[in-house]
Amino acid sequence: MEELESQFGNLWKDALDQYAATSGKRLEDVDIPKPSTVQNLLTEIDTRHKHFSDFRKSRERLFHALDMALKPIELISNMAAGVASQVSIIGGTVVCYAI
Repeated sequence: MEELESQFGNLWKDALDQYAATSGKRLEDVDIPKPSTVQNLLTEIDTRHKHFSDFRKSRERLFHALDMALKPIELISNMAAGVASQVSIIGGTVVCYAI
């Protein structure tokens, strides 16, 4: 069992080193889990998932209200984008005929 925990620790350190080499950012200063076993990592993931689910649930009404309030703006912007794309095509055709 001790050997597996040691392997996990080495694997976690290698993953952090590989991330640092790829991104140029070290994660030691960031609030990330520092598990020593697979079970510690799974517990941390479950805890963070629960906090995120609680966050979404507590703000569900706000997100729904924002969604409803922004629907008309989304609809108008989609219509404007459609009109703009048609004007661009028509204008391009006119320029081609003029030449």
